[in-house]
Amino acid sequence: MKKIFPVLAILLLFSCKKSFEELNTDPNNPVTADVKLVLTAAEDNILSEYSRIEESYDYMSGTFIRAFAGTYSFYDQWNEITNRESDWDKLYNGLLDAKDVIKRGTEQELWHHVAVAKILSAHTLGYMTDIYGDIPYSEALQGPLVPAPRTDTQQTIYVTIFTLLEESIVDLERTPVKPLGAEDFVYGGNVQKWKGLAFLMLARYHNHLSIKDPITSAHAALIYVENGLAAGFTSSNLDFVYPYKNSGRDNPWSGFYSQNPWILASYDFMNLLETSNDPRKENYWTKALTDGAYRGKDNSSPTSGNLIQTYSRLGGYFDKKDAPMHLATYAELRFIEAEAAFRSSDLPRAADACNLGIIASIDKVSAWYTGTVTGNDLAQYVQKIADYKQNNAQETAQTITLEKIMTQKYIAMFPMNVESWVDVRRHNYQYPGYHRIPHDDNDVPVATSFVWRGLYPQNEVSTNPNIPQTTLYQKLWWNE
Repeated sequence: MKKIFPVLAILLLFSCKKSFEELNTDPNNPVTADVKLVLTAAEDNILSEYSRIEESYDYMSGTFIRAFAGTYSFYDQWNEITNRESDWDKLYNGLLDAKDVIKRGTEQELWHHVAVAKILSAHTLGYMTDIYGDIPYSEALQGPLVPAPRTDTQQTIYVTIFTLLEESIVDLERTPVKPLGAEDFVYGGNVQKWKGLAFLMLARYHNHLSIKDPITSAHAALIYVENGLAAGFTSSNLDFVYPYKNSGRDNPWSGFYSQNPWILASYDFMNLLETSNDPRKENYWTKALTDGAYRGKDNSSPTSGNLIQTYSRLGGYFDKKDAPMHLATYAELRFIEAEAAFRSSDLPRAADACNLGIIASIDKVSAWYTGTVTGNDLAQYVQKIADYKQNNAQETAQTITLEKIMTQKYIAMFPMNVESWVDVRRHNYQYPGYHRIPHDDNDVPVATSFVWRGLYPQNEVSTNPNIPQTTLYQKLWWNE
């Protein structure tokens, strides 16, 4: 893939990075530019945002689900969470770019560009509504006509997501005036890969409705899984990622956390990997600097001291400067299939899909570690992979359980933490079984409830009277 850095440099000339308030009141934003360049801007604005800064909900939710622990109690103790700005503004910048591509691309019959913009919009809306619930959309990004847009209900946002994805599939099957090309730095203009991703997204968001409508949601998810597989989404090579390799930019996990190593391994997550001899451990975490051990920190005390030296930090596969940022994966598709099949009482299919998801996850990340060791160490690690697959990826209709499916998905989804947090919330913090409310330094629980949603950014609460007042402990529509 060609470097995208020169293209992104050009985009800085016209792709404004404004606050949501400015976006919604500036009639000249975005300025008119070639649809191809605006699509690149949309991909970059949206996909580069995940986990970029410490205020990101991909980071905070990692502590909610006990995959991460923070240094100096950073987000470990939920009473510290306030109305931070998080990803809101840049994601709305991306939605504005996508809206422009959809409008002008439709006028110019650039159907494949339109389809990609719709998929990006659906993914962004899904990410945001699964954090905040009700969000502005139908009235948003209309300039001075609607300076304070009302929020759409989460139920309405989900209908919008489904509509955008279904429309994108139709658009991908049309013949455009000009084909999609290198301006698409995610899939390099490969329309079939985008089609497979649209089906994966449909499976994901229908599966999210497991509480609202267990039977229908499972049935729909399985249909879209089948469509995704038929469209060719059959390996990790099609994973939806921000491809930092050859991009001229560093993966934000590496770039930010190597300088401010606030991410530590959670004790519970590390213990889960250690006790099962999971080969993904070496690809997820570094060894502690003090003694070379893999060690996780409890999400309560201690909150001070030489934590960075004592505990494992993010490392291996996900800490490389050119590591891709994962947004949706083939392994996830298989685990969606496993859960939906289990809810549909198709236990053989659930077992087979779970096995395939485990194998896909391990094979995806373990290539990094095998490239760092040689000789006997390499032989031992290869055997470790084989043993884990033999012990954990041989489920049958008689042995498969929902707990096994969701625990294995939880491991495989690292560090796609917001999506994993959706799973944890949908199952009422049951899987893995170690979820609990953290304690402060005096061993007192910091809350009486788990965290069920994020807080709207403070500037939105202050400037838009239609933004509702919420707390961390209110459930979202699909979780009620």
